[in-house]
Amino acid sequence: MRRILLVAAALALLVVLMTVLRTLVAPRDGATELSSADMNSARAEFAALLNGELPGAEPLANRMGLIVRQVEQPFRGTIIEERPGNAHGQGAYFIRNAAQRPYPMLVTAPHRGAERYTGPLAAAVFAETDASAAAWNSAPRGRAGNSSGLDLARLERHLFTAFATAFAEVHPNGRIIQLHGFNPAKRQTESGRRADVILSSGSERPSLLIQSIGACLSDSLPSYDVRVFPTEVSELGALNNAQARALHKLSHDVFVHVELSLRLRAALIDSSELRSAFGECLQA
Repeated sequence: MRRILLVAAALALLVVLMTVLRTLVAPRDGATELSSADMNSARAEFAALLNGELPGAEPLANRMGLIVRQVEQPFRGTIIEERPGNAHGQGAYFIRNAAQRPYPMLVTAPHRGAERYTGPLAAAVFAETDASAAAWNSAPRGRAGNSSGLDLARLERHLFTAFATAFAEVHPNGRIIQLHGFNPAKRQTESGRRADVILSSGSERPSLLIQSIGACLSDSLPSYDVRVFPTEVSELGALNNAQARALHKLSHDVFVHVELSLRLRAALIDSSELRSAFGECLQA
């Protein structure tokens, strides 16, 4: 009975989360890339929020044109988002109240909308694992030759990156999960075409964290092919990922880049049991 109640509560939270996340909008004119000084300030102010120091949010909100609000629903904590009608693609950020002792994990989906189900899946993982925080894009992902969108995974001086580095400073033993979707049929190697999951730390060396999560997923999702970059697959290693680069420069080895096939993403959305196994492995 307790498990049923927990699942029902998590599903209710997921529904509300997806309502809270506004529809992606094309960013208005205005740079989202920050100066080095603004990056440092944003990182410090995000760290204050992650530590529960609420007054630290005011300078960030005023300077960046963001709304910072305390909420009791759909979770107890803080939401940082763009003002309605003034979107510049700065992202959306959720932080659980530190008093609830959430698990030190940040779940992110930088390509929500462009990569099917990654946004809802990130929201589900945030809801069902009691992760400390979550972050999403607020503008569509830009495509080659199209400047109307933004690829947050390629922007090193962006609030999305500042949030990731702040999280790593506050939770040096935590983990930052970045969810992506890929099409195995478009891969260049046999191992890539066979894969349902490709894990990497954004470097040529798989971290112990990546290896642990990979082993857990292989055991828990036996119907799906799990591969670790670069030892088991040579593609999608996130070597140019902006958040990975920024974290490595600061000597944080907490980044977990997760590429998922569409068939697995769809299965995870449909099955709370499969999501539970997935979420437990992300915490392995």
